[in-house]
Amino acid sequence: MVYFFHRGDTIFLLGAYVPNGKTKIIEAIVDKTWKNGNVRAHTKGNEPGNWKFYQSYYGKVVFHTREEAEKALEE
Repeated sequence: MVYFFHRGDTIFLLGAYVPNGKTKIIEAIVDKTWKNGNVRAHTKGNEPGNWKFYQSYYGKVVFHTREEAEKALEE
């Protein structure tokens, strides 16, 4: 599975930094992409944070759709 993200894309992350330690789906906006496939994004809503991702994260903790993220969270 190959992912290509662009500046302004909404992405969905599996994150476990919340106080109770449970993994949840976090919505973020892509700020910058590099030719090597790395991505920097910031979260939407109340979750604080900036995120940087490497290609190896795609399809594991970083997804294009909420549905993909939900499916991965169930597994």
